[in-house]
Formats: sequence, C-alpha cells, structure tokens
Amino acid sequence: MQRVLIIGCGGSGKTTLAKKLADRYHLPLYHLDHYIWAPGWIQRPLDDIDDDIRQLCEQPAWIIDGTYTKTLVERIRYADTIIWLDLPRRVCLWRVFKRFVRMRWCGELVAPGCPSTLNWRFLKYLWSFHRRFRPYIGAVIRALVGDKKLYVVRTQRELKALEHRLLR
Repeated sequence: MQRVLIIGCGGSGKTTLAKKLADRYHLPLYHLDHYIWAPGWIQRPLDDIDDDIRQLCEQPAWIIDGTYTKTLVERIRYADTIIWLDLPRRVCLWRVFKRFVRMRWCGELVAPGCPSTLNWRFLKYLWSFHRRFRPYIGAVIRALVGDKKLYVVRTQRELKALEHRLLR
C-alpha cells in the first residue's frame, strides 16, 4: 500500500481516515481541497489544478484524500489502493454539520485561507452527491480497478472494521 486514494461524499470520513493511514504507514498525505481552492474559496484555474494533481500522482508514495471527479480517472490509474467511503447521505450531512461547528469553534481551516462553510451551494452539492456522482464513481472504479485493492465502505460498522484491519 503505497498510493492510496480515498474518495467519497463530503462528511464521509475521508480526511479522518487519511490522517490515520498516513500516520500508520508513514505516507505523505495530500488533501485535494488544498489544490483546488485558493484563499477565500476561490477555485484555482483548472489547468493548474490538473497539473498539480498529475505531479502528485507521479510521486512514488502518497495518500490522496478527495473526490474531485475531473481527475478521478488519472488518480485511480496511479493508485494501488482505492477506498470509497459510500456512506448514507444522512451520515455525511450530520458529520458535515458537526465538522462545521468544530472547525468554526477551533478556527481550523479546510484549506489555506478557506474557513469551514455551510452555505446553500455546499448543502445542495452534498444532498445531490449520491445521485450525481455515485454512478460515475462506480463506473470508473469498475473499469479501472484491475488488480488494485478496493474497499467500498457503506456503513459506519464497515468503516470501523476497515480501520481495524488496516491500522493494526
């Protein structure tokens, strides 16, 4: 396990799991939000995002946390392990709300210069994620998984079992 891709809806637990795996396996951790967003929640130019992610993928070892579908195919091609956190919408929404409160209280940032936010656009994205992105993610994974390790997690119990398996 040298190149681990963790994908899923916001609030599914990608960052939490990524941090645990990075600590356990001593792998560099990259959060896609840091590459997509400039301070003030301004999206960086698409070509810059793509170039930066391509450079990340070419590194010999990493954990990349984020779903950003525009570069999903490329990241899957490079990954040796794919973890898809496909938890229910209600779980993701609840976790996003808790994260928003915690991050606002503690002053944590999602990405440099980007405080946690809970606006209508983001809530709409979360609400529609399963309908809009799940079919595409599933199709891309089926087409490219080959001999890669694939973990699809659909419940909190499965997530705990995966953590137990990978972090012991």
